[in-house]
Amino acid sequence: MRWACALLIGLTGVGGGSARAEPKASDPVVTVAPLRGKGGAACAQALEAAMAEDVALEPWQGEGSAAGFRTWAELSSWVESEGQALGAQVVVVGTIRAKKLILEAYDTGTGALLGLTQVRTVQGKGCTPTRGGRNLLIQFVTRAQASYARRRAFAAPPDTSTVAVAPPPKAAPPPTKTAPPPPEVAPPPPPPPAPPVAAAEPPELNDEPEPDDEYAPVLQADPQRPRKRKATGAAAPAPEAPAGPVWALLDVEVGLTQRNLAFDDATGAAAGTYQVGAMFTPGVRLMAWPFVEGPRWLRPLSLEATYRGAVGFQSRPSAGAEPVPTRYLDAAAALAYRIEVPGTRFAVSPRVGANVMQFGLQTPGKGAGLDTPGVDYRSAWLGVAVDARLMATAQMRLRAAYMPLLHAGAIFASNYFPEGSGWALDVQAELTIRVLPWLVGVVSGHYTGYSLDLAGDQVTAAGAPAAASDRVTGIRLGIRLER
Repeated sequence: MRWACALLIGLTGVGGGSARAEPKASDPVVTVAPLRGKGGAACAQALEAAMAEDVALEPWQGEGSAAGFRTWAELSSWVESEGQALGAQVVVVGTIRAKKLILEAYDTGTGALLGLTQVRTVQGKGCTPTRGGRNLLIQFVTRAQASYARRRAFAAPPDTSTVAVAPPPKAAPPPTKTAPPPPEVAPPPPPPPAPPVAAAEPPELNDEPEPDDEYAPVLQADPQRPRKRKATGAAAPAPEAPAGPVWALLDVEVGLTQRNLAFDDATGAAAGTYQVGAMFTPGVRLMAWPFVEGPRWLRPLSLEATYRGAVGFQSRPSAGAEPVPTRYLDAAAALAYRIEVPGTRFAVSPRVGANVMQFGLQTPGKGAGLDTPGVDYRSAWLGVAVDARLMATAQMRLRAAYMPLLHAGAIFASNYFPEGSGWALDVQAELTIRVLPWLVGVVSGHYTGYSLDLAGDQVTAAGAPAAASDRVTGIRLGIRLER
């Protein structure tokens, strides 16, 4: 949630007193648009009244805006359709919630987000801010004004001044015929060289990073909400992602994987089972954005490669048999294109790729038997991933895909089930939590289920395998490094 970002990132920027004594004539002008919710226009007037003595305000003049505005996208669409002029450099929009207001401040010239906060209101008094909420409101607006001013100072070219050069003295007029010749006069000395032109110093910048051309929010937290503090009493800021574009992510992970291969006959009765309780399966995953600094339409394109395998694992081919070395491998490559959903915390990424999953028993001398043939599943991967931003430091991803089976290995060989065919369904859930600016923790779970038709058009005897289901599930823990 946007207000959750404010709680985690902006805890250190809240003070207890009023923001300042009175507005300055040079301050950017602010207007408050009707908020989304019941009584949005009256709520905007209540906010203007709360900060009238501290902020340079322009009363809202828009007509036909009773529905209110939650984001800049809604407001700008209304401005274009109605031909209205805002008359201010900074506009505040938001949503009315129970006992609080979710507010956002935008640059009316560029539509850039300048601030995001939530303000508590007095119960039973409409949108009147609490005492602490009023202080937070004023700080939020004045910081948005400061962000607006920094953007303008950063974007405007520095002024240069020049020093005028004195013109050379005028030459004496030519003598007339009747006048005696003028006495010889030494030529005037050349004018002194002009001093070098001093370039104007760039505008003074504070220690805060300059806003980029996409997103530079000023975030605030509600002073009335309890906060966890360190032993020194200072608020602990949430870890932030490194600045600049991310070219690649590398996940290093460990996991436990289970497998259940079950055979059924033509009547649906069980005809054999092979199970693996838990395999230790370390792995790596690499994600790259090769066009992150290229054309805008190519920036969301990403490549992903995954490799996982069992280490030192043994299993029993059948009940009572001796354990034998067991090989497990899961590798995949995919191409994805991320599409942000405007006005929400979600992004959708269509994905295409290929997957290879191998599982075999390395039995010396002969095969493992009919109930445990080796498999070498090779399939296409057609699916979609949905990302949801839970808060500033946490994100959830859900992924699903249909996998048409192109090859299955020994299980479809002539000595097993040559008429076999199949398909698979792959589902994964992943949670990422940033614990340090350079370190992200990853927790995930996955399910891949293969549905196999072993008999094809043939008629099988009772008790003979005619179909099979091969299910692979697991959980993984990992760390993510960014570059």
